[in-house]
Amino acid sequence: MPQRGWKRPPGRERGWPAQENPDLARTLRPLRRIGTNRPYTGTSHIGYPVLPDRVFRTGLGRFDAAPGQMAWFGMVDALAQKSPSRIDPLLLDNQLCYALYAAAHRMTKSYRPMLERLGLTYPQYLVLLVLWETDGITVSEIGRRLRLDSGTLTPVLKRLEAAGFLVRSRRRTDEREVEIVLTPHGQGLRSEATAVRESVMCQLNMSEPEVQAMRADLNALIENLSAGG
Repeated sequence: MPQRGWKRPPGRERGWPAQENPDLARTLRPLRRIGTNRPYTGTSHIGYPVLPDRVFRTGLGRFDAAPGQMAWFGMVDALAQKSPSRIDPLLLDNQLCYALYAAAHRMTKSYRPMLERLGLTYPQYLVLLVLWETDGITVSEIGRRLRLDSGTLTPVLKRLEAAGFLVRSRRRTDEREVEIVLTPHGQGLRSEATAVRESVMCQLNMSEPEVQAMRADLNALIENLSAGG
Protein backbone atom coordinates (compact mmCIF):
# COMPACT_ATOMS: atom_id res chain seq x y z
CA MET A 1 0.00 0.00 0.00
CA PRO A 2 1.24 3.53 -0.75
CA GLN A 3 2.60 5.21 2.36
CA ARG A 4 1.78 8.59 3.79
CA GLY A 5 3.10 11.52 1.75
CA TRP A 6 2.84 9.75 -1.60
CA LYS A 7 0.21 10.46 -4.28
CA ARG A 8 -0.53 8.50 -7.44
CA PRO A 9 -0.44 10.50 -10.70
CA PRO A 10 -4.04 11.23 -11.80
CA GLY A 11 -5.46 8.90 -14.46
CA ARG A 12 -2.62 6.38 -14.23
CA GLU A 13 -3.18 2.77 -13.28
CA ARG A 14 -0.89 0.63 -11.19
CA GLY A 15 2.21 -0.59 -12.99
CA TRP A 16 2.70 2.32 -15.44
CA PRO A 17 5.03 2.59 -17.36
CA ALA A 18 7.36 -0.28 -16.39
CA GLN A 19 4.57 -2.83 -16.43
CA GLU A 20 3.97 -1.97 -20.09
CA ASN A 21 7.70 -2.09 -20.75
CA PRO A 22 9.49 -5.20 -19.36
CA ASP A 23 12.88 -3.97 -20.64
CA LEU A 24 12.54 -0.78 -18.61
CA ALA A 25 11.50 -2.75 -15.54
CA ARG A 26 14.59 -4.96 -15.77
CA THR A 27 16.78 -1.87 -16.18
CA LEU A 28 15.34 -0.19 -13.09
CA ARG A 29 15.82 -3.12 -10.73
CA PRO A 30 19.51 -2.50 -9.96
CA LEU A 31 19.16 1.29 -9.55
CA ARG A 32 20.24 2.66 -6.18
CA ARG A 33 19.59 6.03 -4.57
CA ILE A 34 22.34 8.57 -5.24
CA GLY A 35 24.85 8.64 -2.39
CA THR A 36 23.75 5.36 -0.78
CA ASN A 37 24.11 1.65 -1.31
CA ARG A 38 20.45 0.93 -0.68
CA PRO A 39 18.56 -0.49 -3.66
CA TYR A 40 15.08 0.69 -4.65
CA THR A 41 13.19 -2.53 -3.94
CA GLY A 42 9.98 -2.90 -1.95
CA THR A 43 9.02 0.10 0.21
CA SER A 44 11.75 2.73 0.03
CA HIS A 45 13.47 4.28 3.02
CA ILE A 46 12.39 7.79 1.98
CA GLY A 47 8.66 7.27 2.40
CA TYR A 48 7.13 5.85 -0.79
CA PRO A 49 6.87 2.40 -2.43
CA VAL A 50 9.14 1.74 -5.41
CA LEU A 51 8.71 -1.67 -7.07
CA PRO A 52 9.99 -2.68 -10.50
CA ASP A 53 6.40 -2.72 -11.78
CA ARG A 54 5.29 0.49 -10.04
CA VAL A 55 7.23 3.38 -11.48
CA PHE A 56 5.81 6.89 -11.96
CA ARG A 57 7.34 9.88 -13.68
CA THR A 58 7.44 13.42 -12.35
CA GLY A 59 5.35 16.06 -14.06
CA LEU A 60 2.28 13.81 -14.09
CA GLY A 61 1.28 14.38 -10.47
CA ARG A 62 2.39 15.91 -7.18
CA PHE A 63 5.06 14.07 -5.20
CA ASP A 64 6.26 15.05 -1.72
CA ALA A 65 9.79 13.89 -2.44
CA ALA A 66 13.28 14.60 -1.20
CA PRO A 67 15.87 15.88 -3.73
CA GLY A 68 17.44 12.43 -4.03
CA GLN A 69 14.04 10.94 -4.81
CA MET A 70 13.39 13.56 -7.51
CA ALA A 71 16.82 12.86 -9.01
CA TRP A 72 15.89 9.20 -9.22
CA PHE A 73 12.66 10.08 -11.03
CA GLY A 74 14.75 12.08 -13.49
CA MET A 75 16.73 8.92 -14.24
CA VAL A 76 13.47 7.06 -14.79
CA ASP A 77 12.43 9.71 -17.34
CA ALA A 78 15.71 9.32 -19.23
CA LEU A 79 15.48 5.53 -19.26
CA ALA A 80 11.87 5.61 -20.42
CA GLN A 81 12.76 7.93 -23.31
CA LYS A 82 15.65 5.67 -24.41
CA SER A 83 13.68 2.46 -24.06
CA PRO A 84 13.89 0.14 -27.12
CA SER A 85 10.09 0.07 -27.33
CA ARG A 86 10.14 3.78 -28.26
CA ILE A 87 12.58 3.42 -31.21
CA ASP A 88 11.07 4.29 -34.59
CA PRO A 89 11.91 1.25 -36.77
CA LEU A 90 11.73 3.29 -40.00
CA LEU A 91 13.84 6.26 -38.90
CA LEU A 92 16.89 6.51 -41.19
CA ASP A 93 19.28 7.06 -38.29
CA ASN A 94 18.10 3.77 -36.76
CA GLN A 95 18.99 1.67 -39.82
CA LEU A 96 22.07 -0.52 -39.45
CA CYS A 97 21.97 -1.29 -43.19
CA TYR A 98 22.32 2.41 -44.04
CA ALA A 99 25.25 2.87 -41.63
CA LEU A 100 27.04 -0.08 -43.24
CA TYR A 101 26.23 1.18 -46.76
CA ALA A 102 27.49 4.70 -46.01
CA ALA A 103 30.65 3.38 -44.29
CA ALA A 104 31.44 1.07 -47.24
CA HIS A 105 30.94 3.95 -49.69
CA ARG A 106 33.25 6.25 -47.71
CA MET A 107 35.85 3.51 -47.35
CA THR A 108 36.08 2.76 -51.08
CA LYS A 109 36.14 6.50 -51.78
CA SER A 110 39.15 6.85 -49.45
CA TYR A 111 41.00 4.10 -51.32
CA ARG A 112 40.17 5.33 -54.83
CA PRO A 113 42.74 8.14 -55.40
CA MET A 114 45.65 6.06 -54.07
CA LEU A 115 44.66 2.97 -56.05
CA GLU A 116 44.29 4.99 -59.22
CA ARG A 117 47.97 5.95 -58.93
CA LEU A 118 48.75 2.21 -58.93
CA GLY A 119 46.48 1.60 -61.92
CA LEU A 120 43.96 -0.41 -59.88
CA THR A 121 40.27 -0.36 -59.03
CA TYR A 122 39.07 -1.42 -55.59
CA PRO A 123 37.83 -4.88 -56.72
CA GLN A 124 41.17 -5.47 -58.48
CA TYR A 125 42.98 -4.48 -55.27
CA LEU A 126 40.98 -7.07 -53.32
CA VAL A 127 41.93 -9.79 -55.81
CA LEU A 128 45.61 -8.88 -55.48
CA LEU A 129 45.34 -8.98 -51.68
CA VAL A 130 44.19 -12.59 -51.93
CA LEU A 131 46.99 -13.48 -54.38
CA TRP A 132 49.67 -11.73 -52.30
CA GLU A 133 48.58 -13.96 -49.46
CA THR A 134 48.37 -17.18 -51.52
CA ASP A 135 49.62 -17.21 -55.09
CA GLY A 136 48.73 -19.85 -57.67
CA ILE A 137 45.15 -20.53 -56.56
CA THR A 138 42.05 -21.09 -58.68
CA VAL A 139 39.30 -18.70 -59.66
CA SER A 140 36.84 -20.57 -57.45
CA GLU A 141 39.15 -20.22 -54.43
CA ILE A 142 39.50 -16.48 -55.00
CA GLY A 143 35.73 -16.18 -55.34
CA ARG A 144 35.25 -18.06 -52.07
CA ARG A 145 37.61 -15.72 -50.22
CA LEU A 146 35.98 -12.58 -51.64
CA ARG A 147 32.42 -13.98 -51.57
CA LEU A 148 32.08 -13.27 -55.32
CA ASP A 149 30.65 -15.50 -58.04
CA SER A 150 32.67 -16.34 -61.16
CA GLY A 151 30.49 -14.08 -63.34
CA THR A 152 31.55 -11.06 -61.27
CA LEU A 153 35.15 -12.15 -60.74
CA THR A 154 36.14 -13.19 -64.28
CA PRO A 155 35.99 -9.66 -65.84
CA VAL A 156 38.14 -8.33 -62.98
CA LEU A 157 40.74 -11.06 -63.58
CA LYS A 158 40.76 -10.38 -67.33
CA ARG A 159 41.51 -6.69 -66.78
CA LEU A 160 44.30 -7.53 -64.30
CA GLU A 161 45.79 -9.93 -66.86
CA ALA A 162 45.60 -7.28 -69.59
CA ALA A 163 47.44 -4.84 -67.28
CA GLY A 164 50.21 -7.41 -66.76
CA PHE A 165 49.58 -8.13 -63.07
CA LEU A 166 48.71 -11.84 -63.38
CA VAL A 167 48.42 -14.81 -65.75
CA ARG A 168 45.47 -17.18 -66.10
CA SER A 169 46.06 -20.76 -67.18
CA ARG A 170 44.38 -24.15 -67.02
CA ARG A 171 45.53 -26.25 -64.09
CA ARG A 172 47.50 -29.29 -65.27
CA THR A 173 45.97 -31.62 -62.69
CA ASP A 174 42.43 -30.54 -63.58
CA GLU A 175 41.81 -28.59 -66.79
CA ARG A 176 38.37 -27.60 -65.58
CA GLU A 177 40.06 -25.28 -63.08
CA VAL A 178 41.66 -21.96 -64.04
CA GLU A 179 44.77 -21.16 -62.02
CA ILE A 180 45.83 -17.57 -61.29
CA VAL A 181 49.53 -16.71 -60.88
CA LEU A 182 51.03 -13.29 -60.23
CA THR A 183 53.60 -11.85 -62.64
CA PRO A 184 56.77 -10.17 -61.28
CA HIS A 185 55.00 -6.86 -61.92
CA GLY A 186 52.02 -7.96 -59.81
CA GLN A 187 54.28 -9.21 -57.02
CA GLY A 188 56.28 -5.99 -57.01
CA LEU A 189 53.12 -3.93 -56.51
CA ARG A 190 52.73 -5.33 -53.00
CA SER A 191 55.32 -3.02 -51.44
CA GLU A 192 53.61 0.03 -52.95
CA ALA A 193 50.21 -1.13 -51.71
CA THR A 194 51.42 -1.11 -48.09
CA ALA A 195 51.35 2.69 -48.09
CA VAL A 196 47.73 2.62 -49.29
CA ARG A 197 46.50 0.81 -46.19
CA GLU A 198 48.60 2.98 -43.88
CA SER A 199 47.06 6.11 -45.37
CA VAL A 200 43.50 4.82 -44.90
CA MET A 201 44.28 3.77 -41.30
CA CYS A 202 45.34 7.34 -40.56
CA GLN A 203 41.99 8.59 -41.86
CA LEU A 204 40.10 6.09 -39.69
CA ASN A 205 41.80 7.37 -36.53
CA MET A 206 41.53 3.87 -35.04
CA SER A 207 44.14 1.62 -33.44
CA GLU A 208 44.93 -1.79 -34.89
CA PRO A 209 43.15 -3.62 -32.02
CA GLU A 210 40.06 -1.48 -32.59
CA VAL A 211 40.11 -2.34 -36.30
CA GLN A 212 40.47 -6.05 -35.54
CA ALA A 213 37.57 -5.93 -33.06
CA MET A 214 35.35 -4.20 -35.61
CA ARG A 215 36.32 -6.76 -38.27
CA ALA A 216 35.36 -9.58 -35.90
CA ASP A 217 31.92 -8.02 -35.34
CA LEU A 218 31.39 -7.50 -39.07
CA ASN A 219 32.51 -11.04 -39.90
CA ALA A 220 30.02 -12.38 -37.36
CA LEU A 221 27.32 -10.25 -39.01
CA ILE A 222 28.27 -11.61 -42.45
CA GLU A 223 28.12 -15.19 -41.18
CA ASN A 224 24.71 -14.63 -39.58
CA LEU A 225 23.28 -13.13 -42.77
CA SER A 226 24.85 -15.87 -44.90
CA ALA A 227 23.30 -18.56 -42.71
CA GLY A 228 19.88 -17.07 -43.39
CA GLY A 229 20.32 -17.65 -47.12
